[in-house]
Formats: sequence, structure tokens, C-alpha cells
Amino acid sequence: MPHHNQYFRDQSGKLNPNVLLNTGPILEAEIDIPPALMDYLKQQKKRAPKPIKGWILIDTGATRTAVDERTIKKLKVSSIGTTQVTTARGKKTCGLYPCKLRFTSTAIPDIDLTRATGVNLARQSVANKPIIALLGRDVLSKVVFVYNGPGSHFSFSL
Repeated sequence: MPHHNQYFRDQSGKLNPNVLLNTGPILEAEIDIPPALMDYLKQQKKRAPKPIKGWILIDTGATRTAVDERTIKKLKVSSIGTTQVTTARGKKTCGLYPCKLRFTSTAIPDIDLTRATGVNLARQSVANKPIIALLGRDVLSKVVFVYNGPGSHFSFSL
């Protein structure tokens, strides 16, 4: 089972629970086109768009993994349907998109999602890098996730 520990340190290099508190459990990642679209583009001898890099925020409050809609549209992935989501502002209809999540700098394997919810994550960033997705319970139901606030780290195993 691939495993990843993420530790949060302050500027002096000391483990600091406030850093984890302020950033949240994040993983460096890329969003890429789904495998079926990659195969189609290869057959057509067309160049696939480059994956988009950013942070994925682990969100236990999200039922389904959500991707930034602007990000997924830059990859030219078409919506395969819609879903109703409930937010703090009420209900909203959002597009559903297939995609691949790649966790860079970890041993966590890629995750192919047949349906990620497209949401607006504009202006959400950590250390000047955008949050491009919220990892929801659809994925978390298949992993071991431990949030250790006092220890300034989280563990993620898939």
C-alpha cells in the first residue's frame, strides 16, 4: 500500500501545528485528461494538453472530488453530465468531468476519476500555487487518512 506522510514546518524548520491549521492537508498534484481521451488523441496523432499543476486539498466535507472548472476546461475536457451540489450558499448545478489526478513527489498512484464535480476554486491558493481540486470522500473511502494536528502532519495511504 503506497504511503505518504506530509509534515508542516514553520520558516525556522520547526514542526508547527499552525502551519497545518492554516494550509490544510494539501498534496502537490496535477490534473490530466482522462485515459480514454489520451488514447483518442494518440490515435488521431494529436498532441495532448499538458497536465495542470497545483495543490489538491483533502476535504472530508466533499462527497465527491471536485476540480476547478477553469482548470479542467483548459484541458479541453467536456462535461459528461451535471449534478446538484449543496454549498454554504445553497444548491447549485455543476458539471461532471472525467480526469486523472497525479500526485507529484509521492508514491501515491494516479487516480482516474470518471466523474469529478466542476467547481469554482478561483483565488484559492497556498504559497502562490492554486488549489486545483478538493479530494472528496469518493476517494477517501478507499484510503487511510490520518490528520495529526498536534504532530503537524497527515498520512495518506492508498
